[in-house]
Amino acid sequence: ALGGAYRAARLVGSVVVAVTDASVRSFTVGASVAAVDQVALPAPAAFVHATPTVLAITSWGDGLSTPVMLVDVSDAAGDLALRGSVSVPGWVGDEQKLDVYGGVLRIVTHDGNDGALSRCLTYSLANLDAPALLGSLDLVRGEQLFATRFDGDRAYVVTFEQVDPLWVLDLSNPAAPKVAGQLVVPGWSTHLVPTGDGRLVAVGVDPADGWHTIVSLFSVADPAAPALLDREDFGWGWSTAFHDVKALGVFPADGLVTVPLSGESERLAVLALGPAALSLRGDVALDGPALRGFPHARGLVAVSNEEVAVVDPLTLADRGRVTIAEHVVDVVPRAGGDLPLVAKRRSGRLGDVVLPLVPERAFPFGDRVAVVGWDDLGRAAVVVDLAPATPTVSARFALGNAWFSVCDPSWGMARADGIGVPWGGGTTDAVLTDDGHLVVHGLPGGSPTPVPMPGGGGKVMPMGTTASGVTDGFVVLDVVAGALDAPIEVVDGYVTGFVADDGGDLVVTVGGGASSDRLGRPRMRHDLVRVHLATRATTTAVNVPGWVVSAAGDLVFTVEETWDDGWTWDRTVVATAVVDTVATVVARRALPADAYDVRASGATLVYTVSSGGNVGPLPPVAEGDVAWGSAGGLPWMPTTAIGSVRLGATLAAGPTLPASDAFRAVALVEDGAVLVVEDGTRLVRFDLAGATATPTLTVALVGWPLAIRRGAVAGTYVVALGYAGTATVP
Repeated sequence: ALGGAYRAARLVGSVVVAVTDASVRSFTVGASVAAVDQVALPAPAAFVHATPTVLAITSWGDGLSTPVMLVDVSDAAGDLALRGSVSVPGWVGDEQKLDVYGGVLRIVTHDGNDGALSRCLTYSLANLDAPALLGSLDLVRGEQLFATRFDGDRAYVVTFEQVDPLWVLDLSNPAAPKVAGQLVVPGWSTHLVPTGDGRLVAVGVDPADGWHTIVSLFSVADPAAPALLDREDFGWGWSTAFHDVKALGVFPADGLVTVPLSGESERLAVLALGPAALSLRGDVALDGPALRGFPHARGLVAVSNEEVAVVDPLTLADRGRVTIAEHVVDVVPRAGGDLPLVAKRRSGRLGDVVLPLVPERAFPFGDRVAVVGWDDLGRAAVVVDLAPATPTVSARFALGNAWFSVCDPSWGMARADGIGVPWGGGTTDAVLTDDGHLVVHGLPGGSPTPVPMPGGGGKVMPMGTTASGVTDGFVVLDVVAGALDAPIEVVDGYVTGFVADDGGDLVVTVGGGASSDRLGRPRMRHDLVRVHLATRATTTAVNVPGWVVSAAGDLVFTVEETWDDGWTWDRTVVATAVVDTVATVVARRALPADAYDVRASGATLVYTVSSGGNVGPLPPVAEGDVAWGSAGGLPWMPTTAIGSVRLGATLAAGPTLPASDAFRAVALVEDGAVLVVEDGTRLVRFDLAGATATPTLTVALVGWPLAIRRGAVAGTYVVALGYAGTATVP
């Protein structure tokens, strides 16, 4: 254990030196690993440049300046020494922007407080305890700073505003760095690789016609007159080489350039590198995001996060492939052995059954499993029949166009009983009823006759012939029959919530505009309809307070959102008895104003509240962008509180989970219990039946759970862990 968030490691002689955000440690590696030395860093490490004698380590900085710390690693036995440091103006964006060469530290920074100035600074390291500024070169203001690459007495820097200036810097006199030449080309480069013979290969983006991935070849033999020799445009897409400096493979001796590409497909592009030209030799298709490629004695190797392929370097024909990981998105519990649901590049697999779509989620009903996913034609489903000795796969069922509700803080997700989806871990906007109907939220085809909603709140159309103006609805799949039923369509309104009750009914709330309040703030009306899926008997719509989260008999439970004194919401759980066309509120209980991810199972409702976090050197970022757990290395981490409500004709406060510094996400709600994921590393079950929330199960995880279900054996759970596979707990 390194005792911190990993930053970098280097082999220095026979000693491994590892850098975390908190310290530098050294180890000897032989028959066993032995720790040699450790030094604590005075500021959290961000980026590292290593030489055989010194490490230059930047911290994150405060936006005004960035500290650069020096660690002496010259001792052959592995002894370390923290030496001096410098504070450079501006921000150091990545490890390619610092370099040590000829006893000089060279750094390229971007200073947002000085007109977005990009500059190059040089420091003498003759005295490691007191680095001395030698020179400074201001490049340009008002442009973004992208790729930087040091190469001996030169540096190549890319900035961007409307076009891409490639700057060639002459650093032969460190006391007087200067611009030797520059070239303006469209777009920008994110990574540069010198070929060693006066050329540069660059990967980057041309935004002129969308986000196009570009590989360029430059001549820098004459630093005063850099020239663009050739470029290859791969169209819309993304590349891991944008942020991984080792992902762009440049092999001059083999005349090859390899670049991983993601977009409409995952592939490794292979380019022939000529003296003044690039030519596309072809692509190696891969399962999973492409990571890199390189020549090998056995052929050209292409690597993704799912497989390794070896191909002929000239024809790119396969010589062999091996799967190294699979993306398990769900798991179906079975008495004879659980079945993982695996998503591939253009297909999938349920156990050993190959699927003609990329799956999202499975919905088992007896020996049949409906699988929802995507293919080239859009969102779709198939039904797998596991009863025969050789399981069968149905024809494709089109599921229309799906979207999430704009009203529900849980994004309108009605999760089938028995499956949990952690917040942020992938979703399925569908529910499986007790009689085997899979109801998928989306915009279906067809045009049934509308059922008017009172007050202009929209129309729900469970069956019929002709209508126009369909704005939302559901596709209904009879899993037992393996056939689509007539869709349910909504006109002039939007689904705000839907659940399945224990009688085979789909209970839906549809939202429509209501008059603004006296302060001019917009309001929404919610109307509730029950559709019995077997007979398509439909109740008359009735106005209810809020979007539905649960239904039991005549009682429906909704979450009502009302304006407070300003422009923020108050949220309330409301129990309403709905009999014929009369809705009578029988109980209310307020939730915290910022409650989200509201879920219910049986008589238990659970909600989550963000309670902020500690702000460190960097400003806080959006919650969805934060890496879970302290290992993410970010200086700000939200914490969460999870509470519960007991549902019934009266609404009572249930227990709140005990306070914790861990970030918690609800994984699965059960009647009287909740499973949560803590920091992405632990699954904890809390019993909510008593006065306090009592932990009854704690299990370490090896990956973020994408789905959790009750196992085939009572008291167990099966977990889909993405590329970490599956787990059965306890």
